[in-house]
Amino acid sequence: MARMDRHSQGRGRGWIVLIVILVILFGGGFFAYTTYTTSVKPVDPGSKKEVLVNVSEGASTGSIASLLKAAGLIRNEDLFKLHSKMKKNDGKYKSGSYKLTKSMSTDQIMTALMAGGKAEEGNTTRFTIPEGYNTLQTMKKLVKQGLVTEE
Repeated sequence: MARMDRHSQGRGRGWIVLIVILVILFGGGFFAYTTYTTSVKPVDPGSKKEVLVNVSEGASTGSIASLLKAAGLIRNEDLFKLHSKMKKNDGKYKSGSYKLTKSMSTDQIMTALMAGGKAEEGNTTRFTIPEGYNTLQTMKKLVKQGLVTEE
């Protein structure tokens, strides 16, 4: 009769261990889910203040995430990179200057970064190519105005 009691106790401990494992898994999953969903929401939904961010040519998603975190536009660099990878946005961001706000969600920021930033004032030169000019004529005019070299 003592054998049956030990056997029953073993089953009871097994159920307790299983329940503890399930609680840990569900709790961890819930924590991960809420952390992720919070990270893609706006940092400050009521903010109207624009923040200027300059993305350099060839910037990686990681370096862009660092810029955005330093500017206070995102909560977590790693979760920005994960979200970008999940959305298949890596490699689609364009260089330029961006006016972003803390009221933008991560998806809105990513959309703006893929649309392309505006060139900063003072770094833009207007140039009109006369109708009918071929490549050689255009190049000569650019060289004459000192905008490029023949090389």
